[in-house]
Amino acid sequence: MPSSRYLTKSRFKLALECPTKLFYTGKKDYANQKLDDPFLAQLADGGFQVGALAKLYFPGGEEVTTLEHDAAVAETDELLARDKVTIFEAAIRYKDFFIRADVLIKDGEKIDLIEVKAKSCDFEAENGCWDRRKGTILEKWVPYVADVAFQKWVIEQASEGRYEVTPYLMLSDKSALAATDGLNQKFRLERGCEGRRYVEVSPELSEADLAVRLLRQVRMTESCKQIADAPGFEDNLYKWADAYVNDVKLPPVPTSGCKTCEFQADDDDRAAGLKCGFRECWTELFEWADRDFEEQSVLDIWNCLKKDGLIADGKIKMHQIEPEDIAPKTQSKAEPKPGLDQFARQWLQIEKAREGDLTPHFAAENLKAEMETWTFPLHFIDFETSAPVIPFNKGRRPYGPVAFQFSHHTVDAQGNVAHVGQHLDTRPGVFPNYDFVRELKKQLEKDNGTIFRYHSHENSYLAAIRAQLLSDLAGSPPYEGVVASASDDGVVLSRPSIQAGSTQTGSPPYQGGVDAASADGVVLTQPSTQAPDDAPDLIHFIETIAQPRKKRDHPEDDWEAGPRNMVDLFDLVKRYYYHPHTRGSISIKYVLPAVLHSSQFLRDKYSQPIYGSPNGIPSLNFTNQIWVVPSVSSPHVSKGSTQPQINAESSLNPRSAIRIPHSVANPYKLLPPIFTDESEHDTAAIVSAYFDEHIRDGGAATTAYCKLQFEDIPPQARSLVENALLKYCELDTLAMVMIYEAWKAEL
Repeated sequence: MPSSRYLTKSRFKLALECPTKLFYTGKKDYANQKLDDPFLAQLADGGFQVGALAKLYFPGGEEVTTLEHDAAVAETDELLARDKVTIFEAAIRYKDFFIRADVLIKDGEKIDLIEVKAKSCDFEAENGCWDRRKGTILEKWVPYVADVAFQKWVIEQASEGRYEVTPYLMLSDKSALAATDGLNQKFRLERGCEGRRYVEVSPELSEADLAVRLLRQVRMTESCKQIADAPGFEDNLYKWADAYVNDVKLPPVPTSGCKTCEFQADDDDRAAGLKCGFRECWTELFEWADRDFEEQSVLDIWNCLKKDGLIADGKIKMHQIEPEDIAPKTQSKAEPKPGLDQFARQWLQIEKAREGDLTPHFAAENLKAEMETWTFPLHFIDFETSAPVIPFNKGRRPYGPVAFQFSHHTVDAQGNVAHVGQHLDTRPGVFPNYDFVRELKKQLEKDNGTIFRYHSHENSYLAAIRAQLLSDLAGSPPYEGVVASASDDGVVLSRPSIQAGSTQTGSPPYQGGVDAASADGVVLTQPSTQAPDDAPDLIHFIETIAQPRKKRDHPEDDWEAGPRNMVDLFDLVKRYYYHPHTRGSISIKYVLPAVLHSSQFLRDKYSQPIYGSPNGIPSLNFTNQIWVVPSVSSPHVSKGSTQPQINAESSLNPRSAIRIPHSVANPYKLLPPIFTDESEHDTAAIVSAYFDEHIRDGGAATTAYCKLQFEDIPPQARSLVENALLKYCELDTLAMVMIYEAWKAEL
């Protein structure tokens, strides 16, 4: 009788990360942070859609739909008895191994094995995923190649070498342009029995929709051979399968990857009685008690690439680490910026942890000097965006940028805060980017105040939208075949000195849009869509407030940083501010609670219902909102201890061992659920069926936008989701304002 437990594709990939995870996976008594991760759910949704699209490229294929192992294998064997056949979800079993192949094409004694991935590529041959200098597969491609190599091995073992198996990866083609509007919406995610997700393909899907292939099939023969020929490949497969089948925990091996282990239990999980796999592993490895997990460890050191070496040397706790352990071998030749560099920030974190120092580091003089260069009113902006693997609109690329929402706060010279603007465009089928930039321009061009972003996201999307505008502009009358270039006066459009498209035509990243870089600018041909009449103005605006991305990756970014280039608040935090409660994180989701904990100014101000009140802070989405709410219990220090104890409301980064005690609740946890009126049962059913309960992070916001692209979402449900999006994005810009206010109050 075959076992019901097998080493499958997903479990093989898990074992590649850490073989010990095989013991925890699938057990309901262990916390698993990946189960409720909105970002991972979004990626999974894209994977389902791409899988459904791939099947349409193989007409006549037959799908094995049953989920029962024996029945699926029997059906697959029956299909393989034919001389020629294309099978979707073919079930192949060998001993304790079981796979479902995305696409399997049999022609006599030859099999093409095709693994479909929602992963983009810009190469046609498999050497594109190789490090040509080292002659090995690039690290980022190893999991994908190993996946198909494992499947190839199972098929060869099960057939006793009868078939010549050629492995392929089918990947999203970054150079392809969608042939029609609304293609993404024709692949709808649904939930079947037991919550299992599947894709419902619209009956309205046409040949025109599939006229341009968005997926590229790349043979992986040599890459799979390198994986399979590696020492221990087959031995590990048998070891992992045996451990999983017999429910045996393989000995844990500590690495820097433990920081992102999904089998960690946060406070809510532990209160619910769930176990923590990470704690079990590190208790076994280092004989740690609960107290040890509340202290910082090597895993927490910010942006440190030497963690594995430190762990191998037995330097796990902060007091074991010396400056020379993490110091750079060579000094950077670049002109140093004021404030903390990477090493100084890392060592500051270690020193404060070793000494039990919970006070924040605040470089007052540096920040004061920065602030003296700013112009009021200050503008704080935040974007919500999407990058759908299957484009929503004609002429757009897989994973192309979509900007659908922003929030805008201001602070004037007297310190008055106001939520002055926002933009949200969820209209199904409407390409939102140019209206987005147009509205942003309208709101920001009223004065010359300094603009703030948090990290590179806003800049990257503005630069990407600029590239879209240039590409579209090239084919819009009267600009066909022009050269677009930046100058102090804006966008210059001129005829190229070389024939448009005569150089590098069709080569990434220019295929289907930007065709060649010349001394005169960027030559543009093969337009994807019609450019708006004000495209040059929008481009000039972007160049005024943004900076070009890395030239190596984005040769189309051919302008100099604008005179009103956005100030990166993330960079200021990185160089001038460190709070021990963040445990090294610079994410605004962790910096904000830490700042609230230590800023009496913020606690006094925002503990009152002034936000959104008539005589308080103007808000477009909140009324009399209190943002500083005491947590269930405040952090305290036990007798003889230098570390605070954990309270029930402490913020937790669930993807690491980070614990952040605070005396106030995390404001993001104060955001209300999407649906709150229990009397509207029909609306509640729709919201719960298609949307997350809350929108409290960017992943949930992106997922909500994608689902709002379906036209049959009822108006009331749509309105509820849009309101939740507006509140979430407003809090993001308010968080930036609060950080600024806390700093200003300290000067």
